[in-house]
Amino acid sequence: MKRVLASEMKQFVGQMVNIQGWVHRCRTLGQLMFVIVRDRTGLMQTVLEGDLTTKSELSNECVVSMNGYVHADERAMGGVELRVAEVEVLGHAERILPFEVNAPKSLAKERLDTLLEHRAQLQAILG
Repeated sequence: MKRVLASEMKQFVGQMVNIQGWVHRCRTLGQLMFVIVRDRTGLMQTVLEGDLTTKSELSNECVVSMNGYVHADERAMGGVELRVAEVEVLGHAERILPFEVNAPKSLAKERLDTLLEHRAQLQAILG
């Protein structure tokens, strides 16, 4: 199965592909789970249904490999989403993160001592 990057997803509509990257954000709506996955080229939306929503132990910043079919959907970021058939967690985030790394606006809410204590990680994240 071909590994596809976020920037290439539109070229593979209707095909089964493999994506790998970091979980950027998860949102559960009943029996559906929308997971935004980040790789070196950008973000892609994935959709997990049924048992996959409860069996997968996904959390922000864990590393995943997902297999599924690329589906065109104008509501999804980039106009396509991956309907996931298989999920494998390759690595969990080591600990609970002291602040939300994928929402820079939330940094304004953090206390200065927390930000200073974790400034090396912040610098790596924000560039």
